[in-house]
Amino acid sequence: MQEYDKIFEKIAERRSGIDVSKLDNLNNPFIVTGGSTSGENGDENNATITQPIYILEATFDQRAKINGKWYTIKDKVEALILVKINRNSVVLQSENEKKEIFIRTKDENNIKIFSK
Repeated sequence: MQEYDKIFEKIAERRSGIDVSKLDNLNNPFIVTGGSTSGENGDENNATITQPIYILEATFDQRAKINGKWYTIKDKVEALILVKINRNSVVLQSENEKKEIFIRTKDENNIKIFSK
């Protein structure tokens, strides 16, 4: 029981986070692959539309770092507007769609992107 008490004490200790200035200088740790805008043969008539990739890297003090840039509420991110910033997620919205993007973790199962 004492061993568990020690573990819980460690968990309860206040942890200090990273300094904001260091967050601004972080490189994107994720590999982003983009799609081709032309067909297999390079024919422009077979062009495909690729969806933008949104990667939420951090949230701090009502700011969100998405794809390497910091945004605040009402900022435009690609074709969407940042409407809400939560502790571990953000909500991006346009007239026709709404996406909630979560911070990625080591466990890929924790990534949830909802499109409405």
